[in-house]
Amino acid sequence: MPTCTRRGIRSTGTEIVTQEGEKIGEVRDVFISERGRVGGYEVSKGIVSDLRGRKFLPIENVQAIGKDTIIASNPDLLPVEEAERARG
Repeated sequence: MPTCTRRGIRSTGTEIVTQEGEKIGEVRDVFISERGRVGGYEVSKGIVSDLRGRKFLPIENVQAIGKDTIIASNPDLLPVEEAERARG
């Protein structure tokens, strides 16, 4: 997935925070549906956490997307493997 669009907004590396401002992690990948819509984001919480598996933030739990930050309305994240099974 490219990290830039024609507007210069990047996806990967974007910080994800809760409504209260607590950092959840950073976007490492974007899940795109068969219809070409964003289904959610793969979230990295850091190297140590990634060893146990990255997490998935469904698009339904995203309140706002800005140039440098994504705000999650619900900070509950699923393991990526579980999210892939549920959406598959």
